[in-house]
Order: sequence, then structure tokens, then C-alpha cells
Amino acid sequence: MNSLEAYRVMQVLDEAMDGLRLLSHVDSEVLEAADTLGDVVGEDISKSLLTHKIAAAGCRGQVSHDTFNASSMELWRILKKSPTAESKLSAMQKERSPAMMSYLQTFEKLRQTAYKKLTTTVEEDNSNREHFMEVCMREKKALEQRNTLEQQLALQRRERQKEMEQITNAEDRAASELEDIQEEAKMRQGSLDETSRRAKESDLEKFSSENGKLGKEREKLMGELAELRARNKEMETQARKKKSKGEQEVEAWLNDYDRDMGSKESAYRDELAVYERVVAQLEEYQEKTTQLKAEREEYERQERLRMIAELTERNREKIRNKAALTIQTAWKAYWANKLAEIKKAKKKAKKDKGKKK
Repeated sequence: MNSLEAYRVMQVLDEAMDGLRLLSHVDSEVLEAADTLGDVVGEDISKSLLTHKIAAAGCRGQVSHDTFNASSMELWRILKKSPTAESKLSAMQKERSPAMMSYLQTFEKLRQTAYKKLTTTVEEDNSNREHFMEVCMREKKALEQRNTLEQQLALQRRERQKEMEQITNAEDRAASELEDIQEEAKMRQGSLDETSRRAKESDLEKFSSENGKLGKEREKLMGELAELRARNKEMETQARKKKSKGEQEVEAWLNDYDRDMGSKESAYRDELAVYERVVAQLEEYQEKTTQLKAEREEYERQERLRMIAELTERNREKIRNKAALTIQTAWKAYWANKLAEIKKAKKKAKKDKGKKK
């Protein structure tokens, strides 16, 4: 089936669903009050409801179902034309019957199933079937694994139960051994208590004798301590006197130091003033020296430039003189050659003239 045919089928199913939804509001109560609904839903709908009521009554009286079906189709067409008919009929009802609602839900599920079937291609159907088979195989495999794991768990539980029994037996043996050890410990504790009592009595006797000796020694040491305190007190008095004398001497030394430092401070300030004046003069001399040095360098530079200019001019004069001398020498040589050629030409002309005569 192509997409156009599928669309047409779904369009028919949608129209059927709309018709069922509209007709679901028409129950026995609405049909009974059909003659009084002209002002509510309109005269045409009221008349159609009356016709449908008669057809429904005839259907119960073994009248042909074609009449009832035709009446239902006509009622659906009229309700479909009115945009407010469904809301008005719905307002008249508290709720639709459960059977009708179940019927509508079932038809909607069938419509969705048909839509899914019509919109699913062969490839998608095969893919879904393969996926379903794969899921079934996985579920079967998972079930087998579950059974295997349950068997393993049962085996582990039995092993764990055996281990628990062994542990319980070991605990019982340990408890028995602990009781024996506790009884032995009680016996040893009694022996230790007796030994401790005897040692305590012996220690008390030794303590009494040692305490008497230590008391006498303490009295002796207390007397020596009193004598030491008296001697230390006298020594402390002498030390305080020495300290007071030393402090007085230190104070005198500090006063002498302050006087010496005062005189030295005054001399230092005078020398510092002289030093600052000398430094100022030195800076002034350095500034003048720098200025004179700059002037001297400028003078020397000007002299060098002047001497260079003079030497350059002298060299140029020498070059000009040398060039003039060279030109004069060349000219004299040229003129001498020229005169010689003239003389030679004259002599030749005279010879030629003499020959002609």
C-alpha cells in the first residue's frame, strides 16, 4: 500500500473517530429531551435527534438496522456542521457512560495501530521483527544466565552454610578453651595477689626505715640551707653596693663621653662647613675648566679646519701651476714641431721652384 492509500485509510478512520466522539454525547437522556432542545442546539439538530430517537425505538422493535444506521449517519452529518453542537451536548451531560468511553479508547488504540501498520515500511517491519527476535533471544539468554546464577548461588549458600558450621564449631572450641584459660588465670591471680601482699609488707618495712633516715637527713639539709641563705643575703648586700658604685662610675664615664662628643661635634660641624665651601669652589673651578676646555677644543678645531683649507688651496695652486707648466711645455713642443714643419715645407717649395726654372 502506497502513502496515498494509507492517507485515505487514515482519513476514513479519523472521520469515523470524530463521528463516534460526536455520537457518544447522544445518549438516552438526550434523545428523551430531543423535542425540548430546539432552543439549545438548534431546530435542525433537534429534528434529527427526534428522527434518531424513532429509529432507535424501531431498532428495538426488530425494525431493520439500515434505518438506524442511516439515521445515525444523518445525525452525525448535522452535528458535524454545527461547531457548537458538541460543546452544548457535552454541557447537558454529567459524564458519558463507561462503556462508551471504553469503546472510544479501544477504537483510538485500533486507529493508532492501523496508523502504525500503514506508516511502517517492509524494511522497518522486518527490522522490528528482527529486533523483536533479538530481544527474545537476549531474554532467553538472560533467563538461562539467571538460572545458572541461581544454581551457583544455591551452591555458594550451601558452601557458606558449611563454613558457618565450621566457624560455629571453632567458636565453641574457642569458648571452651577461654573458660579453661580464665580458670587458670584466676588461680594465677590468687598466687600473684599473695606474692604482692608479701612484697607490699616488705616494702612498707623498708619504707619506714628509709623514711626515718631521710627525715634526719632532711633536718640536717634544712639547717645547711638556712646557713646558706644567711651567707647569700650578706653576699647580695655587698653585690648591690658594688653594683651601685659601678653604676655611678658608668654614669660619670657617660657624662665625660657626652662632653667629649659635644666638643668633637662642634669641630666636626666647622670642618664640614669648610669642606662644603671647598667642594663648592672645586665644582666652580671644574665648571670653568670644562668651559675653557670646550673653548680650547673649539679653537683647535677651527685652526685645524683653517690649516686644512690652506693646505687644500696650496695643493690646488700647485696642481694649477703644474698643469699650466705642462700645457706650456706641450704648446712649445707643438709650436716648435709646427715651425719645423713650416720651414721644411718652405725649403721643399724652394727646391721644387728651382727645379722648375
